[in-house]
Amino acid sequence: MTAQKALERPLGITVIAAIQFLAAGVSFYRILLFILQLLIQSAVPRTVGVLGPVSLVSAIAYGATGYGLLELKPWSWTAGLLLAVLAIVASLLAWLVALFDSEIPAITISSIRIVVNVVIALYLLQPRVRTLFKNPAEAAKLGAEEGI
Repeated sequence: MTAQKALERPLGITVIAAIQFLAAGVSFYRILLFILQLLIQSAVPRTVGVLGPVSLVSAIAYGATGYGLLELKPWSWTAGLLLAVLAIVASLLAWLVALFDSEIPAITISSIRIVVNVVIALYLLQPRVRTLFKNPAEAAKLGAEEGI
């Protein structure tokens, strides 16, 4: 049995992976909307034209990262942190646009996304969590000693 298999996945990683899969699902939903828009209208607005390809990349990135986190793959730590930071930046921009347009629902959703992604980034930056992905053998030893 490898050290990676001997080490149990922390609940926080499982929750983050579930959030990644949820984000992938939302992105796939956006892809369906994009396809429907293409079928219904002959002229596609620019924003809709960009939405499809971006949603496809997003769905693949979130889905792969969720899988990697569940399997404790070393690359998934970097991908998860990168996706969290990108989501924070995108949510901040959406929050500012919604604030100037006085769109309360959009402000609320953007605020929630910011908080969730800040929590994800802070969790992934914890030394014990980083060690779990960087060096599974050392993390297994620490886990046995500290109970993580």
